[in-house]
Amino acid sequence: YTYGTGEMPHSYLFCIFSLFIFFTLRWHETKKLKYLLVFSFLAGLATLIRPTEGIILSFPLLLGVKNFKELGERIKSVLIYKHNLFFALFLFIIPFFIQMLYWKIFANQWLFFSYGSQERFFFADPQILNFLFSFRKGWLIYTPIMLFAVFGICILKWQKQGLFYFILFYFVINIYLLSSWWDWAFGGSFGCRALIQHYAFFAFAFGAFVNWHFNLFVEKKILNFSLKIFICCIFSLLILLNNDQSWLYKYAIIPSDGMTKEAYFFILNKSELSKEDITQLSKKLTLPSREAMLKGKRD
Repeated sequence: YTYGTGEMPHSYLFCIFSLFIFFTLRWHETKKLKYLLVFSFLAGLATLIRPTEGIILSFPLLLGVKNFKELGERIKSVLIYKHNLFFALFLFIIPFFIQMLYWKIFANQWLFFSYGSQERFFFADPQILNFLFSFRKGWLIYTPIMLFAVFGICILKWQKQGLFYFILFYFVINIYLLSSWWDWAFGGSFGCRALIQHYAFFAFAFGAFVNWHFNLFVEKKILNFSLKIFICCIFSLLILLNNDQSWLYKYAIIPSDGMTKEAYFFILNKSELSKEDITQLSKKLTLPSREAMLKGKRD
């Protein structure tokens, strides 16, 4: 995605999320203030860039928690560090203050909603199936390898229970929030761009699947060398498919929006489009109406 659309925020957010995970884990291990302050600043920066990313704060709260009793104990243990939490809140707010100062200087307003006034969420009508499986922008259509990460969430239940409840919560809330956005496809882009930064967290689930699959069968002496090669080939083919589609999008062979099942299979394996191809492709596209989507007609 950096290669094709590097000016968008998602690749930068992926970097921020990765650093946030690292410093959160270091804080859980050592309880040193410096790690708390760093990941608090990173969380503030990510939330400023995209307010829905504030959900990453559930990571330090839920990491290692296996039930509601442990959640209560975690909250109590965090409150013990109330003085440190004050400094953490200060670091979290700094990015917002800088942005507000910018607005004040250039727009003469401390609060300036530059995104638009009509965009909103439709929480009663989340387009979950479209968000996941639509040929327009479905996450698992354009990045099918992440299906193994979805399976991996279940595996975390008995492999790494201290991660399971966080990943499950994080996955469900994000899918619900993002599919509730007025434009669940998030405009012109390749695939589901809104989830790119979250791969930093979903990597735990994907790793759980890979670890379970190989270790389980090796222990039971079921998985032989040829089957290992077969599984690796599946992963490799899915990665190649994703890279190929990314290349097609970069060179405008995959349109940025309006994709349909017919259009998808029409351009598959094409490296260029003739004038006739472009004419045929345009007939297979279904461009959404912004006005209709803003009114809640988001199919």
